[in-house]
Amino acid sequence: MTKHFFDEFTKNVALIASSTFFVYCLMYVGIPIISRIYGPEEYGKYATIFSFIMLSSIVASARYDVAILLPSKDEDALTIMKLCMIISTGFSCIIVLLLCILNFYHFEALTKFSYIYRFDTALLIGFYICLLTSNTVLLNWISRNKKFKILSLSRFIRFGIALLVSIFCGLLYKSYHMLLFGDIVGLIISSFIIYYRSTVNSISQRMFDFHEIALLARRYNRFPLFTLPSAFLNKTITQSPVFLLSYFFTPIHVGNYGICERLLSVPTSLISEAISNVFRGELSSSKNYVHKKLTFYKVLQKLFILAVPVFMLLYFFGGHLLSYIFGEKWELASAYSKLLVLPLFFQFVFTPLTFVLFYFEKQKLEFNIQIFAFFLLAISILIFYFFFSTDISLISLIIFNAIIRILIEFYFSHKVISALTA
Repeated sequence: MTKHFFDEFTKNVALIASSTFFVYCLMYVGIPIISRIYGPEEYGKYATIFSFIMLSSIVASARYDVAILLPSKDEDALTIMKLCMIISTGFSCIIVLLLCILNFYHFEALTKFSYIYRFDTALLIGFYICLLTSNTVLLNWISRNKKFKILSLSRFIRFGIALLVSIFCGLLYKSYHMLLFGDIVGLIISSFIIYYRSTVNSISQRMFDFHEIALLARRYNRFPLFTLPSAFLNKTITQSPVFLLSYFFTPIHVGNYGICERLLSVPTSLISEAISNVFRGELSSSKNYVHKKLTFYKVLQKLFILAVPVFMLLYFFGGHLLSYIFGEKWELASAYSKLLVLPLFFQFVFTPLTFVLFYFEKQKLEFNIQIFAFFLLAISILIFYFFFSTDISLISLIIFNAIIRILIEFYFSHKVISALTA
């Protein structure tokens, strides 16, 4: 049993997870500093902008970044990477232009979000989206080639640098701009390290072959046709608490929610993401369907074993930890913590395995799931609008919606993998 648990798959996961250990030690030291430098309102503005960037980044590559893992030839995967970069550069420019238009016309309905479409913020957002897409593309490339040492190093650099720059710059200028700037610096350095230390550097010297790019764009057109709208709906749902708290309440509520989610979810989500990256690599490299199925069940078992003790500790002690670290002005974060533990548990255990739907090109099924989940979210918002008025009730309704969505995605992922034969 011990030998089975500590196999090559587990060692790769451990490599990625352990490489971020010192970063998270630094993060738990750094977040209290950040909370005292910026305060709930500035952090709330940053959290709203960050959610907007995460939502926009889904569209930035038209989801062709997922297709990097699928071709049998590295040259085809590299061509898809170039396609992603072309799309993301154009999309980032469009986002900056649209935000500048909003700034010029001053739409009354968007007054609460006016800090997002300021010209300086718009430029940071456009640059951030382009860099985030580049980093994601490179991470998928090294996951495809199982270069997990490079992946772990890039994670260490990205989050460690972002935190240090945010703290240092915040001492000079206490604005959400500095939090965005820290993230951008981390992404730049991380992406350069991946590029120059992976094989993409040695085989990417060829000129752009637009005919070849067009052929592969058509070959994998199910990703922009089905995966893109599906992922966009998914990200809209997952980021909805931030946007809804911004709209119905204040940036202070968003700041408390954002820092609570970051403190509780970042360590657990990166362990889950580390497992997901290795799982994707195993699916891409293996030609045996029985092996793919066994890997699925093995990952599910390990995720569940890891999740139970971690989330029990978070549920019983997370709120007390937040109160102790941040103090009275962040008391809402402590109240939100118990609510967030349950959806984070389901996300940790089941979400990495839903990659099966993308790998076996079940994009239309995933799209239908997200439409249903979005419909549930709309009903939740209406229930809140007519029957409730507190931030706790809003978050509770959204959490219920999120758990239902995750369970449905896992059910169909399990159904797809169970149907595989040798």
